[in-house]
Amino acid sequence: MSSPGVAIALVMTLLLASMAVLSAGVRRFGVSPESVRKLLHIEMGLVTLAFPWLFSAAWPVIALACAAAAWFGLLRASIWLEARFGKALHAAGRGGWGEIWFTCGICLTFLLSAGEPVAYCIAVLVLALADAAAALVGQRFGRARCMPGGARKSAAGSCAFFVVAFAVAWIGLYAAMGLPLPHALRAALLVAAVTAALEAVFGDGLDNLFVPLGALAALEVAA
Repeated sequence: MSSPGVAIALVMTLLLASMAVLSAGVRRFGVSPESVRKLLHIEMGLVTLAFPWLFSAAWPVIALACAAAAWFGLLRASIWLEARFGKALHAAGRGGWGEIWFTCGICLTFLLSAGEPVAYCIAVLVLALADAAAALVGQRFGRARCMPGGARKSAAGSCAFFVVAFAVAWIGLYAAMGLPLPHALRAALLVAAVTAALEAVFGDGLDNLFVPLGALAALEVAA
């Protein structure tokens, strides 16, 4: 992307358009709020995979994170905006500031990955896919229990998270990074174990911050 400003505007446009469409789905067609919330979670996670190729410096990602955080703050302050865009986030009735922690998690993961696209993409995909799998499987099949950190999570959801995180890490390390198979398996197991534990412990959306950072730390240790 020749202009960071154009890339920032494009990402913000995608965010607003997605929230408008998904909120309309909840409001007009009765689509499940939790499914819509996780669909947005996955979509924006996949969009942010492009950051290493869109941005060659840190400042545009920081600026984009600030713009997104400001937008999420406006949604909570304006009833008009909330009705037209916020249903995609808040109709499920969850507390916390998960969208802010998601934004911070992506930004810090980009900064700490230091331009290594494979590590960054693995961490973001674990956040986008494994976290969504845990929420949807846990809601459908699990029985939530109170964890030591105060979060309410289910064994079924945690198992789904572990499986998806392992698959994402193994494919990235073996196919994209070219690690030998035994090394890739050991590293993927470590990533899955660390991030599944973090997801299980942290509630109120804080897992959106700690899961990608935990994935990066596990990748660093396993490298």
